[in-house]
Amino acid sequence: MENQKLNIGKNISTLRKQKGVTQEALADAVGVSAQAVSKWEGGGAPDVELLPGIADYFGVPIDQLFGREAVNLNDMGSVVEKYFTQLPLEERIPKMFELCWKMHFTVMMRMVPIPLQDLEGVEMPSFDISGTYSSEVISALLVDQGIALLGMCNSLRLFLFMPQAEEGWGKHLRYKDEYTEMLAFLADVDTLKTIFMLYEKEGTKAFAARLVEKQLGISAAKATKILERLKDYKMLKSFEVELDNGVETIYELDLNPAFIPFLALLDNISNRPGHMYGIFDTREKPYLYTTEGGTQ
Repeated sequence: MENQKLNIGKNISTLRKQKGVTQEALADAVGVSAQAVSKWEGGGAPDVELLPGIADYFGVPIDQLFGREAVNLNDMGSVVEKYFTQLPLEERIPKMFELCWKMHFTVMMRMVPIPLQDLEGVEMPSFDISGTYSSEVISALLVDQGIALLGMCNSLRLFLFMPQAEEGWGKHLRYKDEYTEMLAFLADVDTLKTIFMLYEKEGTKAFAARLVEKQLGISAAKATKILERLKDYKMLKSFEVELDNGVETIYELDLNPAFIPFLALLDNISNRPGHMYGIFDTREKPYLYTTEGGTQ
């Protein structure tokens, strides 16, 4: 108990000096004499009922007065950083998804226009990273502040979060000829088969167009055309090598990190889940509005 008193006094002294205030200023703020503060810092301890006022004065949790590490809810970035830093590498992505799950449902529950007293005793959905969920389970949060989409299928889990752009999504996500051209390109059966074949390759081993010709049974001209278009979309890169019979173009996969999530979203769009675990939709603004002249 004596050590605890010494720690409190020492911690108060440290906080006071960090704040750059005198013992008199602290005493006035919490309603005691300067002699009392001096006594604390000399090895004493304040009365228990004074601790909240002292902690509020310094802007710290009461635990910090005792030298205990406390969670600062106003600096969750540092808390999350420290939490993930101490995790083994292989646990970080599963834990990241677990936190996404908790954030999604916590925000959703708190946005429901239900008096807080009616939520007492209501348990949030539990999460088990090894749990089994249907392939047709998805949850969505659609509000004026943005969109959150959570897919809970074990084999295709995803979390997408888009905070609303201040100028509106319509400023950037408007009709473009490039969209039509790319969708038409992807709609070609041989194009999609080529992409899936390349993304199923182990690593980023170099290959020639002949590989596509052989495995998909398409002409050399079409294989080259597809690969060159994929290079235009920065999904491939290439270099030339000089052989006995001439110069040949060699390709390497240049993974676009958006493509796999794109396929996952495409799967959800083309096969919209029949079971929605939860949809919270209060959005009133058009999705593609812009502050520069209405919807696009």
